Order: sequence, then structure tokens, then C-alpha cells
Amino acid sequence: PAFGEDDARVGRENALPCLKPVDFAGKFTQECGVYAGRGVFEANDDIIKELLDRKVILKIKKIEHSYPHCWRCNSPLIYYAKDSWFIAMSTLRDELVADNRSVNWFPDSFKEGRMGNFVGNVIDWAVSRDRYWGTPLPIWVCEECGHKHVVGSVAELVELTGADPDVDLHKPMVDRLTMTCPECGHTMYRTPEVCDCWLDSGSMPYAQHHYPFENKEIFDRQFPADFISEGSDQTRGWFYALQALSTAIFGKSPYKNCIALGLVNDENGIKMSKHIGNVVDPWEVLDEFGSDATRLYFCIANAPWVSTSFSKLTLSQFQNRFIGTLWASVYFYSLYSEIDKFDPSNYKLEDCKLRSIDEWVLSRVNSLVKKVTKEFDSYHIFEATRAMESFIDELSNWYIRRNRRRFFNSELTEDKIAAYMTLYTVLDILTRVVAPVTPFVAETIYQGLVARFFPEAPESLHLADYPQYVAAWDKPDLEAQMEVSYKAVEIGRKLREIVRIRNRQPLSECIVKLDSELVLDDEQLSTIAEELNVDKVVTDFDMDELIQYEIKPQLKTLGPKYGRHLKAIGEYFNVDINTEIIKATENGGVYKAVIDGADIELTRDDLLVTEKAKEGYVAETNGGVTVVLNTTLNDSLIERGSVREFISKIQNLRKSSGFEVTDHIVITACSDEYIQKVISDNADFIKSELLCDELGFADVSENEFKIDEHKVAVTISKK
Repeated sequence: PAFGEDDARVGRENALPCLKPVDFAGKFTQECGVYAGRGVFEANDDIIKELLDRKVILKIKKIEHSYPHCWRCNSPLIYYAKDSWFIAMSTLRDELVADNRSVNWFPDSFKEGRMGNFVGNVIDWAVSRDRYWGTPLPIWVCEECGHKHVVGSVAELVELTGADPDVDLHKPMVDRLTMTCPECGHTMYRTPEVCDCWLDSGSMPYAQHHYPFENKEIFDRQFPADFISEGSDQTRGWFYALQALSTAIFGKSPYKNCIALGLVNDENGIKMSKHIGNVVDPWEVLDEFGSDATRLYFCIANAPWVSTSFSKLTLSQFQNRFIGTLWASVYFYSLYSEIDKFDPSNYKLEDCKLRSIDEWVLSRVNSLVKKVTKEFDSYHIFEATRAMESFIDELSNWYIRRNRRRFFNSELTEDKIAAYMTLYTVLDILTRVVAPVTPFVAETIYQGLVARFFPEAPESLHLADYPQYVAAWDKPDLEAQMEVSYKAVEIGRKLREIVRIRNRQPLSECIVKLDSELVLDDEQLSTIAEELNVDKVVTDFDMDELIQYEIKPQLKTLGPKYGRHLKAIGEYFNVDINTEIIKATENGGVYKAVIDGADIELTRDDLLVTEKAKEGYVAETNGGVTVVLNTTLNDSLIERGSVREFISKIQNLRKSSGFEVTDHIVITACSDEYIQKVISDNADFIKSELLCDELGFADVSENEFKIDEHKVAVTISKK
């Protein structure tokens, strides 16, 4: 009964003696005769042999099962019954269950699941340990009558033992202190055990303030805690220790909200272990990626309570998408504001004449503040961080990219000031929004963006107020329109990739149809046209004119009805008749025809339908937005595409040559007759796009590239 929980329980139920012929080293004691001094696992085979020889064994069989091993050396362990001190937690089971239900758990399943099941089946807590280091149990036991006394304070200990008020409470000094038994007058000695370390950890809320002996006001203000967080494996550890002691002492849970963090596994989802050799050194990760990227990874990879399969590649991707894109946005603002010597402290946003897209980005960052605040207040870290990432992408790849030309203007116009103040305001707010996730990056941005220009601002971002929602900036209709425009552009670009038409190649038209009643205004249509490089965007259009249907017979339904006519039915379908069949079978309708000499009736269930765009068009629907591109190219469109490709190549050459964005250049080109004519016919536009003062032709062979099948060589130099 001494070497297993179930054995001990059955032994107690049947009043069996608790014999322990094994010492603390796991070896048999002298009572075991020839086996004395041998390890319990080492002697197994010899014991079995003796039992066989004595014919007292019924059967020998090996069973594979889970078994505890030492976490340090991986040696098998044994269960061992020994005397311990217990807190009778089983008597508080109902109170524990009630207190646990008062906690807002993340994930919510912990409340009635992992934690709920544990406290609902709680057993008495063995709080003593036979160790040297630890908090000594404050229990004194009479050597004569067994009377026990628990000491509740240093003052009480000094009074009962006569110890110095500055007494050392650690072993072995405290063990030397004795007191007189109030029952029989004999000497009482401290029991030799120390406390389970979880007793120390669970006492943290009040022990840290030396409550109840002092700091009552601070304790009352901070208890119970708003929030705690630890690994999900702390169900039986810190989470329980805190709750058990608080329920016993105060009758309530010591925390209101708790996030049970998932574990960090290797990239294959296997638990990290030195034994396996799959441990990732956190210091190497911090050295390689930095603390902000690492922190970001655990906020954005998945919900905190989901175990993470740690991957450096994924960390790097999130770092680039979030921190890299944020830095690029700040760099863009800093680059052009430095050129213009722009000082945001000299202007006010409310004095600026804003464009619609300025109002949109202010409304979006305002919505971000509202969303992130709500999610953080609800402890939804993952959702808040994902919202930040989404906005950072929109800011960089939509607002900044669509407004670059406003910053390129050489004069500090009213419109340029509006662009600067809008972008500055958004970056200022965004920096404070992301501060909890990327605190060091945010602090660096704040110092260069805010503290540098506003001496009265808090010296650190983390001393500044978190952004507040501004009702005046709220433009939900504008956000909805821009969201649809953004989605239409995404779909259009994907369609270009499908048909392999580069974005620099102009197209004649784009058709946009919405499932919702939302109406895109002229500015949004112009935005879509510019982004997709199409001449016009059409919304009032009969989509049936662009779609053709491919129909095949549904054998499961038509086979039993018209078996011998199936081939003829399949041949009957064609692009000319298919649209009529589709319309006839809408809303439960029936299409009737004489096929192969038989009267045939078709419903939608009899048809396998595939929609395709007509020749010269490509279409796709996503999220209630349908986009159709006219992919037919005429000579004029091809020429304009060649011009844009030429401009793009020169822009890349400027960058690779180390030219500044403000440098004026001279271009000399060499190509065939067609490309030279295209360049000549569009020379003014090309020169304006490239800050080019002179554009000519000569026999050069440097910097060769192709525009479609035409070879081009160019040289560029600063003017």
C-alpha cells in the first residue's frame, strides 16, 4: 500500500498496515533479506525468479504504460507513502468552485474545463517538503503530548520562544527555538519540514505588502488583481495556489482575469527538450531579431493560450510585415519632411484643407484606436495586434502610395501641408497604439517624430497617454467605400497576374459589381481606375453579357430519368443555348426541350454549371465584390504600356545608381525604330515623370533591358 495512490487507498479502506521496506534511496531495507541494499528496479528479475521457483506467481506479462521519470536524469521514479502536513482543501471544494467561476478565463474553456475540473475534484494539499532550503513550516509540536501550535507572526514567535526580535527565520537557526507546551508543560520543537514552494508563490498578493501587519490601504486597493498570466501548465501550480489560499483566507479569488498561456514548441509542434535537442536559445533569437520582433511574434502568431510552434522564418515574416512596413512609413515621412524642413509644431490639422483620402485614413486610425482599445480591454491581444498589422499595411500600401505625388511637389503648398499633417497625426497615434507590442521601436519613432518637435511632450512615449477615440473623425461610409475600392483593386491585380498582364500595361476598362447596396462615388471609381491602370471603371452593367456558361449533365439525376438519351443531352448544351437554360432553371424553374426525339425537362439539380468570362474578359468575385477586366489590347494601349515600362526601368536605374529623389537627370537611349518613336512621341510625359531635363538617342550599349521583345540600352547622368 505504500507505493501507489490506489494501493494506499485500498489499504486504508481495508485497514492494511502501511509497510515501507524501501528507503529514500530507492533500495530495499534490511527486512528484505538477500535483497537488502539493492535498487528496486535492479532486483526485479531475481524476485520474479524466486516467485517462480516457489510456484506462487500466477502470470508474468509486460504492459506498456505511462510512467513517471526524473526530469533531470530521466531515471524511473517510484511512488512512496510518507507522513506530510496537509491543508484540508477538500473541505473548501464548493467555495473553490464558486470562486473559480468568478474568474474571466482565457481561454473560456478553462473555467469549466481544465481549471474547473481540477478544483471540482480537489484533494487535500500536501504542503510540507523534506528539504533544507525553503520557508520553514511555522508549526511547533510537543514532544510529550503531541500538541501542535502554528505561529502567526514574528512577534508571536519572539513572545513564545524568547528569541531576539531580529531572529533569522531560516533553517537551522529557527530549529533551535523551542517553546513550552501549554497543555502539558513539556518542550515543543519545530517540525523539521519546509513549505511547498507554491505556498510562498500563492501568498504573493499579501506577502509582497507584509499584509496584514502593514500596508492595508495598498492591499485593499490592489486585491483582487485585475489580471494575471502564466503558462497553461500552472493549473495545478500558481493559478491553484493563489486561488486555494485566497479562498481559504478571504473567501474569494485573488484575480479577476487570467490568461493561461500556451506552451512554446519547436517548429514541428514538438515540446522543446534538452534531451531531444530541439531547444531554441532565446538569447540567440533576441540577438538575431531583437526583443520587439520576438514580443510581436508571440502577440500576433496566434491567440496567447494556443501553443506556438516557434519558427524563425515566421518570426522574420511578421517582423518584415509589421515592423518593417511601419519603419518604411516613418522613413517616407522623415525623408520628405527633412527635405522641406517641415516642422509639425507650426501647423494644426484642423486648419488644413483635407482631401477625401486624408479624412479616410484619419477615420481608419480612429477606428483602429477604438478596435484595439476594446480588444485590449477584453484581453484579446491577438485580435488587437492583427488589427494593427492590417492598418499598417493599409497606411503604407494604400494611403502613402496613393499620395506620394503630393509629397514630390517642390513647393510647400497648402495641399502638401495637409498631406504632411495627416500622415504625421496618423503616425503619432499609430506609434502610441503599437507601443504595448513593440515598445522599443515605438519609443525610437516617438523621439524622432514627437519629442524632437514638441519640448512640452512627455520625455518618453510610455509616459504619454494612450490614444483616445475622436468622434469627429468618424467616417464609416467613407471607410466602407474605401474598403470596397481596396478589395476591388486587390481582385483586379490578381486577375492581371492570372492573365499575365503587368500592372504597367494600361487596359481599356474594368467592371465592378457589388452585392451590397453601397454606391461608389466618382472619387472611388477614379481611385480604382488609377490603381488598376484602366481607362474607365463601369458599375452599371449587365453581367450576363460578360459571362458564358459551360453545362454538363448531372448523371446522378438525369441517368435514372433519361438514361439512353444522356449522350444527346450532353451534346445539346452549347454556349448559344446555355444562358437560356440557366435563366429558365432559376428559382426552381424548368427548361423543356425535345432532345433525341424525347421530351426532356431539366431543373438546376440536373446541371453541372461552370461560369466563365467571355473571350477577352477575365473575372473574379470575392467578399461580395465582382471585378471584370477587359484584356483586349489595341495599339494605343500597347504604346502606353511601353512608355510606363520604360519609366519604371529608368526609375530603378536611378535608385541603383544612388541618385537622390530630387536629382535631375539626362537620359540617352538606344533601341529599335518602334521604341524610339514611342519615346519621342511621349517625351514630355517621360521627362516630367523622371525629373529628366534632356532625353535623346545615341549608340549606347550600357544598362540593357527589354520592353516586351524590344531591346533597349540607356545611360543616365545627373544634370
